[in-house]
Amino acid sequence: MKETILELQNITKVYHNGVVANRNISISFKKGEIHSIVGENGAGKSTLMKIIYGIESPSDGQIIHKGENSAARWKRSRPVSAWCTSTLC
Repeated sequence: MKETILELQNITKVYHNGVVANRNISISFKKGEIHSIVGENGAGKSTLMKIIYGIESPSDGQIIHKGENSAARWKRSRPVSAWCTSTLC
């Protein structure tokens, strides 16, 4: 069984102006898997990636990195990177 490297549980992002970019997004990433995120313009794809990269913080939900619940410190601890696979593995 492959190790779960990153898990997002019920991630929601609401901006200060009330716009909901993501609502209850849950996904897990296991070592060696390849994922793609698709959707219409304004669907929240870029916001979700910014949350994963640590550029944005979620308004609600949990980020579990290698088994550790780290949503509160995720933004402070993640480097800004175009490629997150090398920083997560």
